[in-house]
This record gives sequence, C-alpha cells and structure tokens, in this order.
Amino acid sequence: MMFFFYGTLLRGEPNYVRLGMETRARFVGEDAIAGTLHDYGTHPGARLGGGGHIRGEVFELLDPGLLADLDELEEYDPENPEASFYRRLAVTTEAGRAVSTYAPVAPPDGLPLVPEGDWRAHIAAQG
Repeated sequence: MMFFFYGTLLRGEPNYVRLGMETRARFVGEDAIAGTLHDYGTHPGARLGGGGHIRGEVFELLDPGLLADLDELEEYDPENPEASFYRRLAVTTEAGRAVSTYAPVAPPDGLPLVPEGDWRAHIAAQG
C-alpha cells in the first residue's frame, strides 16, 4: 500500500520517528497532490482538490501492522469514518502515483494556510 504524507510523518519529523517508519516503510520519493495545506498548530491538515498543491513524500508500507498504527495516530476509525478526526482517502499525486492520504473530516475553515503547501518550510520559517 502506498501513502502520501505531508506533515508530521515526513522523514525525520516527530511521528515518523515515533512510529519507526524508517524500518516499517520504504521512501519512494517526493511528490505533491492537489489541494491546500492548513496549520492546525502542532500539525497540518489538507483540503484536497481545487487550486494549489501540497508538497510531501510517498511511502510504501512494508509492515502490515503499520496501517493500524497510522489509523490510530490520525484518529481514523475505518468502521466509522465520519466520526473520525481524519479520514483515509485515495488520491493521485502529480507524478501519477495512486496513493492513500489522510485529510480532516471537518473542513479547515478559518485556519491559516501553509505557504506553498510545504509543512517543513513553514515550520522552519517559524524558527
């Protein structure tokens, strides 16, 4: 299973380290998806589609248990997706890769946009 991550699951970021992604997933490459990225304070959230693009990384999950750990981290319940904080969705990246990603169930109305859709650059600019 292929995933697109755009925030705290990027290589070297806190949840990448916490979940042991270095040994549980294979980095495929940098990529982007259509949408806008919003700042939730400690993490970003994506609004998919429309104008703009979100920069991130594509991974192939190697560990069968990683999907359940990701769902728990993202507060996604596959049995009740609409009651979840995030939902898991199928998207196509700008490079044409079919991947899954997580996006908030509730729209990020009123939350600040992350410039250029780049979470890493946004965090670095904040010092």
